[in-house]
Amino acid sequence: MKKKQFVLDDDVVITGNAGKTVAEDAFDEGDVLVYATNSEGYISRIYSVFAAQNVLNGSSFEDFRTNAFKKQSSVLADTKFADLLSDDDNDVNVVFGPVVDKSGSNITIGTVTTNAEGKYVVNYDEGLEVNYSNAKIYTYDFAARSDNSRVLLDEGIASTPDVKAAKTTVGGQDILNLEHEDVIDDVVFAVVRTTDKDEAQEIYLIVNND
Repeated sequence: MKKKQFVLDDDVVITGNAGKTVAEDAFDEGDVLVYATNSEGYISRIYSVFAAQNVLNGSSFEDFRTNAFKKQSSVLADTKFADLLSDDDNDVNVVFGPVVDKSGSNITIGTVTTNAEGKYVVNYDEGLEVNYSNAKIYTYDFAARSDNSRVLLDEGIASTPDVKAAKTTVGGQDILNLEHEDVIDDVVFAVVRTTDKDEAQEIYLIVNND
């Protein structure tokens, strides 16, 4: 049987945040695409996670990190993934954020906020904990040589450094300062497709393994 998984339908629709139309050539290496197929197996809809967000777009890790901190809540805002995705009647979603608090086969996709000093922080207890034991893992490495692809496969899971000096405890909850000097250059981000809320199926890591 001929595989059609990566064949585009003639009437494919490409959108970004809030359903805005994206041009067919408005992509850069490393862009994250979520796609749906029709009954014939052709790709009929594509959602570009970072389209028009000025988040990835071939920029430096420093620029990406700053934009990701500032715009985390808007990257996937107003996107109804229930209308785009399906997986054998499972509840499917896509999340984005810094990867923190790796424990066993679980990681937490943190929610970035600011503390009283205006520093970007993550509360370990307020993120989404997902199990990655059965997930396919891809990695976009800003430190990869420019003459090679920055997209790598099967590099394993990665997590933001859990540095004691960068953590404080408030009300019994651990807070990680993402701008601490021992953390800031090694913050790991991820786009994760989940089923049943906390089972990761695909993880797209964005790192700076310099």
